[in-house]
Amino acid sequence: MAEYEHRHIDLSGLGVVRDYKSPGSNARQRSLQRIREEHGRRVVGELDAAFQSADRGREALDLPDGTSPPDGIYLEVELAPGVGPTTLERKREGTRQGAVTVTANGIRRIALFVPDDTRDVFDAVFRDYAFAEVQGDKIPKKSRVEPVEHIRTARLQTFWRDDPAALPDD
Repeated sequence: MAEYEHRHIDLSGLGVVRDYKSPGSNARQRSLQRIREEHGRRVVGELDAAFQSADRGREALDLPDGTSPPDGIYLEVELAPGVGPTTLERKREGTRQGAVTVTANGIRRIALFVPDDTRDVFDAVFRDYAFAEVQGDKIPKKSRVEPVEHIRTARLQTFWRDDPAALPDD
C-alpha cells in the first residue's frame, strides 16, 4: 500500500446512489388539455404585444454613431409546467434558443431570438394554431404552440442564470 505524507480526506461515506432522471423526462407526463381557441387568441395577443414593445424599445435606443441597429428581438417564452422537452429553435426561421431557467414549480422560461426578416414566419406559426381550420383531429402547429404558456419581451431576468437574489435592483 502506498504511503502518503499528507492525510487524505475520505468522502466515500457522503455519497448517495440514485438513478439519474433529467428534469424533462417525467415518464407519466400528461398531454395538455387546452381549449385551442382561447389559448391561441391569448398567445397571439401576447406575441403581438411583445413585438410592439420590442419595436418601441428599439426606437428609443440611443445607439452610438456607426453602430448598426439590432437585427431581431429577444422574447421570453414560458412553457407550461410538466411538458416534455421542447425545442423552440428552428434553423429555417433563424430563431435561436438562449438561456433556459426552470423555476421550483417546473415552469421553464426560455430566451428566444427572433430575426426581423423571419418575424412574420414565426408569427404565422401561432396564427395557424389559433385560427386555421382543423382537418380531422389534426390541429395545425399543435406540438409547437400548445406547450407555450406565455410570451413576453425578454427582460434582464430572462438571461440571468445565477442566484435570483444576486440580481441588481435597479
